[in-house]
Amino acid sequence: EPCGYSMNALQGDAYFTCHVTPEPGHSYASFETNIQLESYDELIDRVLEVFKPRRCTVTLVADRVGSQEVKEQPNRRAQVVLKGGLRYSRRLASQTHFQREYC
Repeated sequence: EPCGYSMNALQGDAYFTCHVTPEPGHSYASFETNIQLESYDELIDRVLEVFKPRRCTVTLVADRVGSQEVKEQPNRRAQVVLKGGLRYSRRLASQTHFQREYC
């Protein structure tokens, strides 16, 4: 039986969508947006702070012109450190996979 929650929002021309499936042993959360930013670091940090996942994948999809407008590519970050000391370390560079480190 399907179980989950979804949220969709609009801000100007940008959309935001979130889906959460809380299940014992295999919960899933996703966040997607088409908002144009010069840096996605703060947005990624905020999403990680909300969900606190064990693992996450960050995928940036853009054409050549769009990717040149992004001044700070999220896949160049070696580590994300959130408030309270929660850390995520980069594992792969083709897509950005962060794995939570327990401190």
